[in-house]
Amino acid sequence: MNITRRKKEVFHSQFMMMRGMIAFCHSDGVMHPEEIGYMFAMMNRVDLTDEQRARLEADFDEPQDIFEMLREINDPAFRSQLACFARILAFKDGVLDESEKSLLNKLEATLRNDIDMDAIKAQVDTFVSAELKQHDLRIDKHRPQRGKHGIPWIYLLDRFLLTIGIDLMKE
Repeated sequence: MNITRRKKEVFHSQFMMMRGMIAFCHSDGVMHPEEIGYMFAMMNRVDLTDEQRARLEADFDEPQDIFEMLREINDPAFRSQLACFARILAFKDGVLDESEKSLLNKLEATLRNDIDMDAIKAQVDTFVSAELKQHDLRIDKHRPQRGKHGIPWIYLLDRFLLTIGIDLMKE
């Protein structure tokens, strides 16, 4: 049986992250074989269009501005991955060049400045509040207890309904 593994489709943010990685490879003025190999391995793992592949290959010869690429990355996961992969690339040749270090610092500072801490705190507060409410409901002494109810499955039903947001004991 021949099973072919389908490559993941590349969306705009991921594509721009890859372009940013190539831009980072140029930061010390030398495209090292290790960096090129790493990038081609990544390019071969995803489903690039012919146009995307051609643009990435052109970027190897034409240095781009990593911050222009960063502005085009709207997905927070790919924004942070750019910094992570840039750090990996910085050490691919075994030496952290001063220009690479400086660019890494600027990239990470830019990403830190883009973080909306108030929104993150609000999301955490909402999540914690919901979790605490669920916890309080689960430990209520009036709730059906395992092995202590006349109908054995009522405990499981109560737990299941609580996980989907239904509280049968709610007034």
